[in-house]
Amino acid sequence: LSKKEADKWNLKKLHIIPNPITLSIGKQSTLDNKKVIFVGRQKLLKGVDFLVQIWTKVNQKFPDWTLEVYGEKFSEFNLEKAIAENGLHHTAFVFEPVLDIQNKYSESSIFIMTSRIESFGLVITEAMSCGLPCVAFDAPTGPSSIIEDKQNGFLIPCFDVESFAQKVIELIENKKLRKQMGQNAKLSSLNYNQEKIMEQWLTLFKNVAN
Repeated sequence: LSKKEADKWNLKKLHIIPNPITLSIGKQSTLDNKKVIFVGRQKLLKGVDFLVQIWTKVNQKFPDWTLEVYGEKFSEFNLEKAIAENGLHHTAFVFEPVLDIQNKYSESSIFIMTSRIESFGLVITEAMSCGLPCVAFDAPTGPSSIIEDKQNGFLIPCFDVESFAQKVIELIENKKLRKQMGQNAKLSSLNYNQEKIMEQWLTLFKNVAN
């Protein structure tokens, strides 16, 4: 799925093809709504415990912004309980997966990913396709293959919660930066549209057949 993933394999015949964006084309975010979004399974692998730590710091400075979490719930970590215990229940909200996730992206202004490990990160490209700047830990190995640090988002050293929160705060404070990164993110997402990715698969199959 990415060059870093490919580097793990000691193979001469190897081809890199990322996952395509399969969302229907939806409206673009204006990046004006005071919303940050996280999309993913509520598992420790996805770093949902970091979410609470990060949002506690962001909320101290911007209590009028909200965090919305969409994803399947698991018993290994009770995110809603952690939110309540940290007094964030009025500013952080947890939802089940939804079919119209592209509309949720377009209603938000910043996308965050806190995964400990992520082989690719389809939700990053989905968020970018709606024009969202993205903030993610530089976890092995996916985020760095999609996010160009300081261009279409921020890559944060693993697992520096303080730096992560500061970059989210920077995007909240600097509307011009947020919009520029959002435009860059949209352009980056074009590399992952279905037509372009399917062409890569067809080329691969033709080369194998020959």
